[in-house]
Amino acid sequence: MTQTKPLPIAAQIHRPWSPAQAAGFAHHAMLLRARGEHALAAEALRHALAGAPRRADYWGALGVCLAEAHQYEAARRAVSRALRLDAAKVDLWCVFGELSLELFDYNAAVHAFGKCIALDARAKHPAGIRARALVMKLDWTLKQASGAKS
Repeated sequence: MTQTKPLPIAAQIHRPWSPAQAAGFAHHAMLLRARGEHALAAEALRHALAGAPRRADYWGALGVCLAEAHQYEAARRAVSRALRLDAAKVDLWCVFGELSLELFDYNAAVHAFGKCIALDARAKHPAGIRARALVMKLDWTLKQASGAKS
């Protein structure tokens, strides 16, 4: 009788989970994030996404966890995926803008903050308020930089 070899660990980790299992992983990820274990939280969210790949909130949470782990490019890709699934997420447009600033992509940052502000026209959402403040700070910084050269 032949023994079957176990799957490689990567194949075991990212197998398709049921939606209920995916929700459990997402909940566990939030607990890990609260404890400051951002890399483990990101891995738990990858498990969740294996079972629910069209959940914009899971992609957004993954982006935030990766940003907290200082993996800005991967974080921006995850947030971009979340925004493709749900472009009405005010908070994710702000996060995308902040990640773009971290990556020195000022055009993308301004575009993202503009989307965030447009979605929060009455300035009631905390992310919309933050986006306004960041745009003003960015504008002031650019004016100072251009004034220093003259």
